[in-house]
Amino acid sequence: MTLVKSAVQLPAGNVTARGLSAALRQVVQEQSAVGSPQTVRVAIVVGRWQGERQFRRADVGRNGWRLVEQVVDRAMTNAAKAEHYPDSFQIEIGWQPVRMTVEEFKGVPRSQIGRKGLAVFQGTQLLGITGAGEMIAAKRNFERALEKLLQSLKLPPDSLETGAVEPGLFTSLQMLLRLDGGPRLELLWRGNRIIEPAAVDADGIRDLADRMILWMHKQVDDGGRIIYKYWPSTGSESSGDNSIRQAMATVCLNRIALRSGNAADRDIADRNLGHLLRKYYRRKDALGFIAEGEKAKLGAAALAALAIQENPNRANYQEPLDSLARTVDFLWQETGEFITFLRPEGRNDNQNFYPGEALLFWAIRLAETAGDPSRFLQSFAYYRDSHRANRNPAFVPWHTQAYYTALPVVGTEAAAALKDFIFEMNDWLLEMQQWEGNLHPDLLGRFYNPRHPEYGPPHASSTGVYLEGLIDAFDLARQVGDSDRAARYRLAILRGLRSLMQLQFRDETDMYYVSKRERVLGGIRTEVYDNTIRVDNVQHGLMGILKILSRMSPDELRLVRE
Repeated sequence: MTLVKSAVQLPAGNVTARGLSAALRQVVQEQSAVGSPQTVRVAIVVGRWQGERQFRRADVGRNGWRLVEQVVDRAMTNAAKAEHYPDSFQIEIGWQPVRMTVEEFKGVPRSQIGRKGLAVFQGTQLLGITGAGEMIAAKRNFERALEKLLQSLKLPPDSLETGAVEPGLFTSLQMLLRLDGGPRLELLWRGNRIIEPAAVDADGIRDLADRMILWMHKQVDDGGRIIYKYWPSTGSESSGDNSIRQAMATVCLNRIALRSGNAADRDIADRNLGHLLRKYYRRKDALGFIAEGEKAKLGAAALAALAIQENPNRANYQEPLDSLARTVDFLWQETGEFITFLRPEGRNDNQNFYPGEALLFWAIRLAETAGDPSRFLQSFAYYRDSHRANRNPAFVPWHTQAYYTALPVVGTEAAAALKDFIFEMNDWLLEMQQWEGNLHPDLLGRFYNPRHPEYGPPHASSTGVYLEGLIDAFDLARQVGDSDRAARYRLAILRGLRSLMQLQFRDETDMYYVSKRERVLGGIRTEVYDNTIRVDNVQHGLMGILKILSRMSPDELRLVRE
């Protein structure tokens, strides 16, 4: 389904029920392919003030547009009595729900979250509804939305399984009326607006990066701690943590400061590095490690060491740098393989991630010192064979960055092999990106292959890290004069950036349900139907973008060329 772009300016002054109903009807008439005003069966109006819900009015029926007028009239009455008069109205108008079997309901794909509303039937009676936009605002999937709907109807949680009720889904239009400034009714798609491919250009990408930098900086407290995971719908922070992602955030903050040369940016980066070492760094004998409970990961040691290695004041951190580097060396095997955990002893999974992170650290050290690359090349040979035997997209960006970085110091023959493998990996990776076909427009550019669920679900951090590798592959293709391959990589990069632009919280419109907007502005959602912000959602994409902006011209950064 494609929507006609639509926004209606309401008359200045107080919004009346009659004026709002007329504006809603105009939008529905413009979206004639979705449904007509006469066939409306669902109406929902939620009043919000600074993101907080003040009231909800909803109803179902068969009296067409009169249903909308009645719900709007009751909502405006509620608005006048609310503790705070709303600064926005979240509105959803829907059509006849389609009943489903329990099996069909359980098989509804996640991509329908935020596009279909949920209904519950009992016999011929439609008992209750949850709008698609409401599911986005509350961060609920269909199972959780059903659970909450059954609770509100005072029905047992197993009502679906026992056959007491039947599920259904309905098509709807989502709209937002903002009252800050001139009242304007705007049509939304999954609680947001579609970022058109034409918006991807040098200015748009710089704006994306600036907002991501703002988010990163806003999350660092006075002690240097950066938030790990945040839920915009509830305005709360997760108690979870991940040492590797914390170390990657430290690398990112340092690169922001290196790029800007700004003293305030340097202070933030150094405070965060100090926090990382105080909270996570431990040493046993000569080996330093990053402690995460009972675990000590190769990747965390390598990335923490990288954060120090790239810091201009690294002499202040020489002891942890040396001991972390010794741990990376200690976990390397003569075969070229890395053992991926120092603790617990014997654990050796995550081979698609941690060895590439370790090789990137080694490559950056080699590029600086022009040291002996023999161990690096032994690992390259080992992991090239391993990847060819069992390909996985997560492997590609880390090894791409490591091999690209090491090219100047490995010798001509080895460099040729590294280049060939960089192209081999990234040519294959392009098959993971979604663009053509019957896709929802907000999904365009993400990296996900539904034919290979074993590679994991789509995720903003995945798109971001693939961009980190693809810009190196693009730069290499351009250097060797492979214009066709460079063009393919350029297109994939810009399409991936469109996806990140879609996932970014940008303004009051897509933050209409967010109460703590300073914690959210500039952040990157995990997916269009999952508004969780995780630090690596932002830092991976941002580190890729910083390289992209430094290496690509304004013309190369334009996705839609005239």
